[in-house]
Amino acid sequence: MLFLKRIKFVSLVLIIILTASTLTACKDNSEGEDPLGRCVVSRRAEESTKKQQKKEKKQDKEEDSQSSAGESSLPDINQFTAETLDGGTFTEKDLADDLTMINVWQTTCAPCIEEMPGLAELANSLPDRVKIITWCLDGHSEPETTADIVGESGFKTPTLIKADGDLLTLGRALMYTPTTILVDSEGNLVGEELIGAQKDPKADYTAYINQGLKSIGKEPL
Repeated sequence: MLFLKRIKFVSLVLIIILTASTLTACKDNSEGEDPLGRCVVSRRAEESTKKQQKKEKKQDKEEDSQSSAGESSLPDINQFTAETLDGGTFTEKDLADDLTMINVWQTTCAPCIEEMPGLAELANSLPDRVKIITWCLDGHSEPETTADIVGESGFKTPTLIKADGDLLTLGRALMYTPTTILVDSEGNLVGEELIGAQKDPKADYTAYINQGLKSIGKEPL
């Protein structure tokens, strides 16, 4: 009996340790961290996205058409207003002349935070025609934590913490963080969204931006 009790106790301890490690990687996310370096935004968002995907597939069949390869399934952000971490506002009029990259993250997403210093280094070195901004989905409810992460990463470009309009619609369609998108000067999405943290943020995001610039006929970095 004593031996069986010890086995049950050890098993319970192992379960607690594994659960704690999962929550540390992606707190408040039911899926935890996956091998692709991403965290689930929320079960509600995932279910909403699945419903939208089913609806879009049905519409595609009815129209007997297919989406072009290399295009994002997310909506454009032609009109929106966002509150920034420093108390300012950011709208579609503040988008860069050539391309703006928006990196969407959460304070509970470890992969998001780990890549941010490299992302900040790239963001702070770009010419005016190209911008990198971030959008923290829980930034409005966790402003101090957001400010600490952004400050430690070295970001000098805007961080959005609350959005409405087309940007809010896009945010509701996201399944994972980090998700990164490219938009032109009018807020039209360019290419596909990039999901998951990058192993070499500065190099990988530079390549992603150059791919987007090339697709719209602009000079690479």
